[in-house]
Amino acid sequence: MDRFSGGEQDDIAVALRIALSRYLAELHQVHESTFLIFDEIFGSQDEERRANLLTALRTQESRFPQILLISHIAEMQGEFANTLVIEAGTDSASRVREV
Repeated sequence: MDRFSGGEQDDIAVALRIALSRYLAELHQVHESTFLIFDEIFGSQDEERRANLLTALRTQESRFPQILLISHIAEMQGEFANTLVIEAGTDSASRVREV
């Protein structure tokens, strides 16, 4: 793994998580209501690699109808049908708004 850049290592990790999720779903014959959750997978990606990763994730939508992504990258907000933004309110309480 040392020969790969940080972004490439992250791509490999995402691919392995998807493959493992698909394998476990098949093993347990789960064909409906499956989902994937990813936290900050775009942080080490440049724009091109980010676009490629989004394309790859979208190819999984038929298998995983819910793909939840957590990201601090503002450009990701316009990429999905449903986006929730969590912000700190003036009273230090968190607020959730739909974009």
